[in-house]
Amino acid sequence: MNRDSQICGLFNSPTRARALRRGPMFDFLLEGKIMKNPGIDTSPSNGAHQAIDRISDAVHPAVSRAASGAHHLVDSISGTSSRLAHGLERTACRVIEAEQRLVGASSNYVRENPFKSAGFALAAGFLVSQLVSSRKSSDSYDKA
Repeated sequence: MNRDSQICGLFNSPTRARALRRGPMFDFLLEGKIMKNPGIDTSPSNGAHQAIDRISDAVHPAVSRAASGAHHLVDSISGTSSRLAHGLERTACRVIEAEQRLVGASSNYVRENPFKSAGFALAAGFLVSQLVSSRKSSDSYDKA
């Protein structure tokens, strides 16, 4: 069995096998063993690998610092938002308590002074109606 037929068996195509055999970095796979293509100088690829390793080593600390900074920023934002949420919750509780006190106090006042409360309600209603009607009349003058 010749070399091309062994390669054809691996790659299912005689044309592809010949093209790959002539490729500069192709490793022949024969009988389960890897045989380096003779006459290929691998020093440029080793130099490229070394350059990539140097760049990777140089970039790694910067990426690590950036990731650490991002984690610190996320932790800081999380802590701040948590404190803000607790503060808003306390404020909401105080507003609800103040509303309940105000409603309770006004209910007690209305029960104790029903005629005064009705008088205040009538006076407030009259004032609101005067304000609304004066605005309507001033709008009609503007249009004319």
